[in-house]
Amino acid sequence: MKYAYIIFTALIILPFVHAQAIPSTGASLRVDLAKYDPFPAEAGNIINVWIKAENTGVGEAPNATFTLFPKYPFTIVDNDAVKNYGKINGKESIVLQWRLLVDKSAPNGTADFDVIYTIGGPSTSKKTFNITVAKSKSVYELHAIYVGLKPVAYPGSTATLSTDIANIASGTAYYVIAKAESDAAIIETNEIFVGTLLPNDYDTVDFELEFRKDIAPGTYPVKITMLYKDANNIVLQNSNVVDVIVIPEKDAVEQQPLPVATIAIYLILLLLIVKFVLMPLIKHYRKKK
Repeated sequence: MKYAYIIFTALIILPFVHAQAIPSTGASLRVDLAKYDPFPAEAGNIINVWIKAENTGVGEAPNATFTLFPKYPFTIVDNDAVKNYGKINGKESIVLQWRLLVDKSAPNGTADFDVIYTIGGPSTSKKTFNITVAKSKSVYELHAIYVGLKPVAYPGSTATLSTDIANIASGTAYYVIAKAESDAAIIETNEIFVGTLLPNDYDTVDFELEFRKDIAPGTYPVKITMLYKDANNIVLQNSNVVDVIVIPEKDAVEQQPLPVATIAIYLILLLLIVKFVLMPLIKHYRKKK
């Protein structure tokens, strides 16, 4: 009787043990948010959303259908809420893409949307995904652009550096101040008030550089730092470098334009030569004829 009981129990348990040893042949979908771009989503702009669907089972997932249900502040672009993918093989994954428009009045924070999916049967599954939303904000960025250095610079000389301060972004920059510094020169007035720069606007500032006598000819950086305020009165700053060229003094002298007084003296001498040398020669030649 004891052995009969053991055999009977084994006959009952064995099918279950065998069933656990056989891997499932069914299909099973796992749906995740792969990514979205841009991050964060900006109010008033379009965002691209990628959803990854993976068949974690070993069997085929037939007639896979995915439907995105947007909620405020999202609206589907191109009216492609439903995507009928078809067959997804076992252990295979796919990526689906939707384009969503974010309402221009959307507040900062997180917003969500649903994806409902099915694999050919009457039953459906739903997954909710969260997106970070931020109000579109103006960008502020100033850039210093080299214009020129006059006169040509040499060790121990003084020259004026002209630089454009340009607002290359979409926001207005207020109370702009440009500061210049360089190890190659002394800049007595190294801060210049520029004022307000609208988007795509610029203003030219001039810095007088007194180059040190002990520097060698070469290229030297001048760091230009721009301090300014945004529309919320927050102080911002950014900087970049413009390069100036210092040449040997003898080469600089050759390149220097003649002073106005020197040019005037040359003209007077030329007139005197014409009057007292050339004109008498011409008259003398005519008398001989």
